[in-house]
Amino acid sequence: MRSASQRVFSSVKRQAAEAASRADAAIKYKERFWTSEDWEYHVTFRRYLPEPAVLFQVGIYLSPLVLWTAFVAACVGLYATFAEPAGAPRITGHSSQLLVPATTVSFALSLLLVFKTNSSYARWWECNCLWGSVFAKKADFVRLATSYMGRTHPQLMPPLISWTIAFMPAMAVQLRKQDHFIWNHLGDVLSRSELEWLASCPNPTGAVLQVLSRLLDQAQLDSVQRWNLEEQICGMNAVAGKCIEYVILPLPIAYHRFTHRFLLIFLTYLALPFWDLLGWWSTLVLGTVTFLLAGIENVGCHIENPHMAMPINSYIQLLVKVIQGLPAISEQAAAIAAKAAGAGGPAAAALGGSGEVDLEAGGAGSARKLVS
Repeated sequence: MRSASQRVFSSVKRQAAEAASRADAAIKYKERFWTSEDWEYHVTFRRYLPEPAVLFQVGIYLSPLVLWTAFVAACVGLYATFAEPAGAPRITGHSSQLLVPATTVSFALSLLLVFKTNSSYARWWECNCLWGSVFAKKADFVRLATSYMGRTHPQLMPPLISWTIAFMPAMAVQLRKQDHFIWNHLGDVLSRSELEWLASCPNPTGAVLQVLSRLLDQAQLDSVQRWNLEEQICGMNAVAGKCIEYVILPLPIAYHRFTHRFLLIFLTYLALPFWDLLGWWSTLVLGTVTFLLAGIENVGCHIENPHMAMPINSYIQLLVKVIQGLPAISEQAAAIAAKAAGAGGPAAAALGGSGEVDLEAGGAGSARKLVS
């Protein structure tokens, strides 16, 4: 029977998984890695078809602004229908004159929306590039560490690989302020005490990098080897710092406010010329125009904080798979190199009597074989 502590730990992991699902579901327009099927779908006419779930979600999000402009259009209609015939000042019946201001400022509004969307996209793309660079730095770190320490200090490789994997979940915790990334992705990588310690750290990424540096201390590497590995650690720290900048520094607030007010005033004003052109249909048409223009502006707001629009769980899952498979690849590469050089020893013996490398081996078992 499992001990009470094991049951509690399993319960915590289960709750973390449920929290991860709820957190992902709460993210609007959740992103994910695309497959070949997604790209095939993307180039067909089906990309124009509405997605009911997304349409409903966006509609709820933009409903206050849509309802406001529809309400203004209805008020204009009521005023023109009942107040103006009773002698109230006329505000309708001048569609050609009323369209001049809207036409004049629409170009400026378009520039504001384009600039905001492009600026937000640049932030989103830069963060995706930063997360991609983490893959390269971590793979280089494990590759170099395996070469420098794999045979001289094999006992250090399992913890080094585990803490290398822990960096990306720790970075996700620091960026999204949700510690379920640690419990959900590292439950089978770190011990319970290590997980509790990491989850309690105010700076999880710094804690992970500090552990990696302490592990290198125990390896007693020469200065060149230590420099090469520390360079990768410093690179990971720089990436984490850059990502944090995107969380705490949005686009200038003044630009946000001006664009939002400009869009609101523009859409509200359109109720006047629309009444002369469309009558009571102006309520529906203006609501639709509001939904479309506000949706464009909302795209910029959505991707301005890139880490809320990135498939972070997918990144972490891919990282775990890649890093755990690197020791097996390193072992196979050593055997291939030994065979090519005609060398003997343990590496050549790994080829076996047939002289072939078992390229199907991998995962944690192969990692343990490498460092044992």
